[in-house]
Amino acid sequence: MIFSPTLSVKDTAIAAKKFVKEHMDIFWKIFKPLMLYILLLHLFDAAITYFFFKPDPVTEEGGACVVGGMLSYYFITCLVISWHRVVLHGPDKYIPMNPFKPKKSELIYIAMTIGLITVSFIFSFGIGASANISSFAPVIAIFLFIYLIYSLMKFMFYFASKATGGNITLNQSYKMTDGYILKIILAGLRASLKTMLALILY
Repeated sequence: MIFSPTLSVKDTAIAAKKFVKEHMDIFWKIFKPLMLYILLLHLFDAAITYFFFKPDPVTEEGGACVVGGMLSYYFITCLVISWHRVVLHGPDKYIPMNPFKPKKSELIYIAMTIGLITVSFIFSFGIGASANISSFAPVIAIFLFIYLIYSLMKFMFYFASKATGGNITLNQSYKMTDGYILKIILAGLRASLKTMLALILY
């Protein structure tokens, strides 16, 4: 399977920004029903933390409940899957994911997402721990982090396929992105440059 892009980095970034701007109403239409559950789950964390995680009277340090926050990522993933469909099927043909009736392909998407996040967390933890072992650890950590990002980007077509009920495998996604990772990253950075600058200034 061969992937042949038709737009340059600049044109891709412009097209992405234009698409998002023109279809923000659809984004909010998908997000609003999910937002209620996300907010309730975070409020659950806040309440449990307030009533059951009292800070130490000496150190003033205390824990926090994160169960609700972790569960909220399920609904955020539902948003991501639905937005994939808006982009790939079109704003007139997409069908949003029903979080309470997930399909098999959607469950696979979520399971793979959890798996990659878990691997990334373990990987990052290992990098942090290695900083105490060698003076070269920071340099090694940077290269390993870049490799991690690169590896995750290689699977992006797999997730887009699963979100739309397709059957692209991890191996196919890995091959389809050959030679395009840097362009994909640059297009994403260029499309979100203004937002990133605004956040930095904030």
